[in-house]
Amino acid sequence: MAIAQIWLAALLLLCAGLYVLRESWRTQVWQWAWVAIPLIAAAVGTATRRNWAKPLVYILATLYIGVWLYEVWNAFRAGVFNDRPALMNALSLVPGLGLVVLPAAYCCYVVSAYLRALPKQI
Repeated sequence: MAIAQIWLAALLLLCAGLYVLRESWRTQVWQWAWVAIPLIAAAVGTATRRNWAKPLVYILATLYIGVWLYEVWNAFRAGVFNDRPALMNALSLVPGLGLVVLPAAYCCYVVSAYLRALPKQI
């Protein structure tokens, strides 16, 4: 079971990196293309169970969730949530939770549970 979870987390990271590259190429907007390199490196590190992948996944997950929260905040400031009932506003955030927060949290869980711990220094 651990192997399947590790490979799933690595696949999620790899797909995210390839998606960023594809969208950068398609739109010719390269400001986020630099994120693809650490995403692909984290995928390789996770798949090969390298201990250096753990902090990299944590940083990337934090950035991923942070960018999503920043965009939600911008939508809130722009008044997107003003004219709708609270339930509709809450439901509009569910896809973001499923596509952003859950995969990022899952990758963090997998690297914390199944990757080797960093060696302790005395």
